[in-house]
Amino acid sequence: MGSAEKCLSVIEKWKPASELTYGGREDFEGNGLRVTGTLQRVTGMGLVEGPPKTKSSRRSIALGQMAMDILNRIRGKQLEMQLEYGGLFNNVAGYVFADALGNPLDSDRVSKEFAKVIKRAMLPHIRFHDLRHCHASLLLADGTNIKAISERLGHSKVSTTLNIYSHLMPNIQAAAADGLERQLARRGEIVLSEVS
Repeated sequence: MGSAEKCLSVIEKWKPASELTYGGREDFEGNGLRVTGTLQRVTGMGLVEGPPKTKSSRRSIALGQMAMDILNRIRGKQLEMQLEYGGLFNNVAGYVFADALGNPLDSDRVSKEFAKVIKRAMLPHIRFHDLRHCHASLLLADGTNIKAISERLGHSKVSTTLNIYSHLMPNIQAAAADGLERQLARRGEIVLSEVS
């Protein structure tokens, strides 16, 4: 089993499974999710819902089938708990990730539980928030358009994404030059065999 598959397996088996949101609120939307708000611990007030940080933070994110299957299993378990616990199950807000009684989890609990899961799985230590960077890095390595990555991360400007992740694109100029030559050669603008 490769490291990516091992990570997915760990996340799927993670009992509370709420750690995927880092305390945020997401709503299912087709084959993806929609980020509609935030959840933060405020001293003296507990967990408080609020709007996303910026306009671009409110966004839709397409998900692959594997991720949707995991989220649907989590939702199925929640529906079972709601039937079992009745009025004790308190998930009126519809959080995808909640504790056994439907209460949303805060980021501190998420981080602590994630650290335990990583250790049990004998994976290298990473913070929960590092999954965000891992996500962006894997997409860059796969050649995903930087604008799409920026939108997925909720950055208001592509320049923010480039400033954070450009070190992962050391061969971007060489790749651009190669791509231009391929396109020109295909169009008959340059016949590579005649260039000496």
